[in-house]
Amino acid sequence: VSVGAAVADDPDEPIAVTIAQADRALYDAKRRGRDRVVAA
Repeated sequence: VSVGAAVADDPDEPIAVTIAQADRALYDAKRRGRDRVVAA
C-alpha cells in the first residue's frame, strides 16, 4: 500500500490545496516503490 499524507495547518488555506499536496505525496510514494508512506 502506498500512502500520501498532508497536514492542513493553515485554516485560511482552501482544503483543495491540502488535498493536492496529499495527492502529490501519494504519487511520489508510488514512484519510489511499493509499501511507502510519504508526508507532504
